[in-house]
Amino acid sequence: MTYALSSIRQYNSKPPILLVFAIASIKSEVRSRVKRSKNHPYLLQYNCHPWAEHCFFVDDHSLASSMTVPLEPFVALSSFFTCQARSILDHPFRQDTTIQKLYSIAKQIFFDDITNQETITNDIRDFYRQTRSTMEKALTCLREDVPDAQQRIRVEDILNHGLATTHEYMAQHNESSVSSPERTLSPSATEPQRQLQQGSNSNWDYIESITGDNEVRNWESIFRDGKMLGYFASYSKAATMKSAYYRWKRRKRTCGAQSLKIY
Repeated sequence: MTYALSSIRQYNSKPPILLVFAIASIKSEVRSRVKRSKNHPYLLQYNCHPWAEHCFFVDDHSLASSMTVPLEPFVALSSFFTCQARSILDHPFRQDTTIQKLYSIAKQIFFDDITNQETITNDIRDFYRQTRSTMEKALTCLREDVPDAQQRIRVEDILNHGLATTHEYMAQHNESSVSSPERTLSPSATEPQRQLQQGSNSNWDYIESITGDNEVRNWESIFRDGKMLGYFASYSKAATMKSAYYRWKRRKRTCGAQSLKIY
């Protein structure tokens, strides 16, 4: 109704004739006020005066009795919209000549858009493949240059996290030929992943596994990298995570001292 009134005011015209293709169910309050057209039973007429000369609705239910081959051109057009089949192969009346013509027109109109989308998708796939290849080469070089698994654990886990993320996005773009990245870490290198399932202490175990007791810690870097690996889920800032770590550290020392006294 709003669009009809706007057109009357904008073009200083008489009330328009409205045709609505309902691709979803018509609301009950609207359906209760419509009646079938006598001359065209697939049209549902709605009382629209004074804002429109005529108002008609078409949906899959109103079309049902008129869906006989060959389809009337208007029935075919209505079915084209209401069926919402993205491909002619999905349309139940794909053999109808009018339906075929409509899909042919749609293909001509959207051909450039479809081609551009396919190009973008292919570029994304190439980017994912190149990224994965680069990360795999980086892992290989890391393991060759740093034989000590404990020293390379932090970078190794970050690279493996990147590989897993890349694989997930490639799968979303239907890259079915890509297998899930294999995690060939040494036992010590996979320790943070096991620790993630062992409770809240895994956060602090992770920190101590990548830094020494006397080492100056870059807390922002630790927090950022740990977040990427799934740690510190309950913390939003590096400062709060740091405070919690030192509280845990003090409790750990206290418990250790008490154990020594008992012994």
